[in-house]
Amino acid sequence: MNTDTPSPIAGIPSPKADTPSPIADIPSPIQGEAAELQQKLFKEKINELDAWRRKFYTEVTARRIIAYLLKFISIFGAIVVAAKISWIDQTVLGLVIAAAIGLDQLTSNHARLLALAAARYACERLRANIVGTHSRELPKIISLRNAGRTSDAKSGFESLLSRLSAELHDGQEKILEAIREADLKALNNLYVDIKK
Repeated sequence: MNTDTPSPIAGIPSPKADTPSPIADIPSPIQGEAAELQQKLFKEKINELDAWRRKFYTEVTARRIIAYLLKFISIFGAIVVAAKISWIDQTVLGLVIAAAIGLDQLTSNHARLLALAAARYACERLRANIVGTHSRELPKIISLRNAGRTSDAKSGFESLLSRLSAELHDGQEKILEAIREADLKALNNLYVDIKK
């Protein structure tokens, strides 16, 4: 199930906040306290990943608009300066261009935009892999249950959820680590060495 709708910004799909996760709607095929608890925790992790994806989409969209605006100011300003248009004060225009470039560098907008876009795409890949594995392996477990092999189905289901939960956790940690590294790099770029 595709939970995206077209975005007005550069053709990027936007996640729908009100669309439930396909996994969240699947009832636990295996009865039992442990299986139901694992299913509940797994659904919570999927929902958390969806929330991250929506958050990253929102911030990427806002930062992209800012990046386009700042880029437009610098390009348009450079053209006006090069054309020596007399009715525009060149000094004021130069200050506006310098402010736009400085704002982009000071806020690390471009670096943060790249990091968040990469995080969003990583969330989408991770989710697609998890949902795909869940969808491929769940029918085998249900057929075990339907064949009367309840204990095999229960252990298979618990094993599947345990493995997918671990993949989700590891994937989310990698995404967070990449964002942390990008943030530290951006903060390091703010350092001004007075001795130079």
